[in-house]
Amino acid sequence: MALATLVFWSGTPHYVRVPPNRQIKKAGFIPVFASAYANQPGFALAPALNMLAALGLPLLSMLALLTVALTENLTPVVRSIGQAGLVGVGLWYVLIVVTSLLGRSELPDSFWQGARKKYSEQEIAGARSVNPILFVFALVPVFWSLFDQSNSTWVLQGKRMLSFHLFGLQIGAEEMQSANPALVMILVPLLTLMVYPRLGKLATPLKRMSFGLFLTAASYIIVAFLQRQVESGAQISVAWQTLPYIVLTTAEVLVSTTGLEFAFTQAAPEMKSTIMSFWLLTVAFGNLVVTAITKVLSSSAPGEHASSVSTSRFLLYAGLTFAIAILFSVVAARYRYRGEK
Repeated sequence: MALATLVFWSGTPHYVRVPPNRQIKKAGFIPVFASAYANQPGFALAPALNMLAALGLPLLSMLALLTVALTENLTPVVRSIGQAGLVGVGLWYVLIVVTSLLGRSELPDSFWQGARKKYSEQEIAGARSVNPILFVFALVPVFWSLFDQSNSTWVLQGKRMLSFHLFGLQIGAEEMQSANPALVMILVPLLTLMVYPRLGKLATPLKRMSFGLFLTAASYIIVAFLQRQVESGAQISVAWQTLPYIVLTTAEVLVSTTGLEFAFTQAAPEMKSTIMSFWLLTVAFGNLVVTAITKVLSSSAPGEHASSVSTSRFLLYAGLTFAIAILFSVVAARYRYRGEK
């Protein structure tokens, strides 16, 4: 860590520092959008639905899921709030896909005319770049719902498996977590230098992310298979978790690393920090989703189905992610990269 800090500090003179909008007196997304909306001739349904899909429904759903996450004893009322939050996420995704199919993820130029009285073309262009990116981000939280379980449910599964020895070290459930960072160091240069160049246009950021989501679902199918063996009484080595770790870490490189690239390159210069903050918010949202699912199902499902470490629960997550991967592919196909006509 000290060495990494030294390297980071050594490059300080070479960093490009761009002052925030408030220092250079440029407007952000919300003021520009509000000005454009306020100057519409009548009630603008399309922009209202667009903002409901981009910000409204996710905000309401997050508040509901946060209530469940912060409540220790799940009462019937709190359980209902959690269920409503999960339903809200489902409605949010339906609205995202429908809006994308209708070509409304980016509001037309006529909508932004109302903001031109007060804001510059550069400020308006920056605001216009936000919504289409948020539509893509909307389907990313489910990845984090599954990925972060490698530090929780996967470890609990590994505790019921047999440890093994590697280079004289005993590798158990906790030690298996080191497989992820080790594989990242291998897979990032492998994919970046060898795989992506050979795929050409097939390796666009959104196509990589789509494939990564499908791989995420596949990793949980493998974990479910291993869990079935454990539940059947089989004594299997925790080394078998290496296989889903390889699949999930490949998905991480395709979704997380590529997502960071996509967020930074697609955001307008004035909106890069805003877009990056929304990207980080997908992590929080994903963890809230899995917390709500765990609490709601644990309080309502009988027997084994109430456990967060079970074959049925792992298959549930696999099926959910597979469906989201399909929806993501639909939304991604409608996205226009910056610079495209």
